[in-house]
Amino acid sequence: MSSSTPHPEIISMEFSTGGRDNCYYRILAGRHVKYITVEPGVLDAESLMDMASNFANILPPLPYFENNWNQAHIHRATPKDELKATLSQGKLASVDTVWHPTMIDFMALRKTERLTLLAEETVWQREPHAPQTIIAKMATSSGRSLLDQRPTGPDDVAVCRAELGRMHSHGILHGDVNRYNFLIGGDGAATLIDFEKPQLGADKAALEKEMAGLEWELRDESGRGGGFMEEEEREEIVDAEYE
Repeated sequence: MSSSTPHPEIISMEFSTGGRDNCYYRILAGRHVKYITVEPGVLDAESLMDMASNFANILPPLPYFENNWNQAHIHRATPKDELKATLSQGKLASVDTVWHPTMIDFMALRKTERLTLLAEETVWQREPHAPQTIIAKMATSSGRSLLDQRPTGPDDVAVCRAELGRMHSHGILHGDVNRYNFLIGGDGAATLIDFEKPQLGADKAALEKEMAGLEWELRDESGRGGGFMEEEEREEIVDAEYE
């Protein structure tokens, strides 16, 4: 790869550190996007957290700039075996109905600032107008099927503490432990999701403060962290708080 060739970079990710679900990454190489699936348990929590900045050294070597594949499945036969990648070329899901008249080429966006793990400020040059600053955020679907998983509640404090404590043991502060950022699996174990505000190498006081506030977060009925609510739902919550 020549010095003028851009390095591959992760442009979106969907993962949990619980070791029970596939992890998904989209990597941009030149003008092509590679879709990477990592099997459950193949990478430890620390490696998954480091993928955003160090995936090239964590994953097995991949020919990112070759155009005869668009999907890679990362796996290993046993925990002691080397990581392996199975490459394939297939038809990917796409947008069937374009509902908005404005089309923006992702490659035409110039990044100016990263705001969170999944959102960044960019500049869009729209001729003949002056450049416009916009916020680019990875879109997710609220209709995803979460097999054998349910939201958390006040009765799940113990398992959520165990999951958060496992993350804290690596010195990682989650940053937003609202009740909607935990999922409970069929085995009763909790999984943390939504790593938009993680802090690596957090100090002991910050970790203890996050753990101390966990029970309150799981009992919070305000809907914070649950996405957008209809105005009627928000009014019902406010009314209930003042009854």
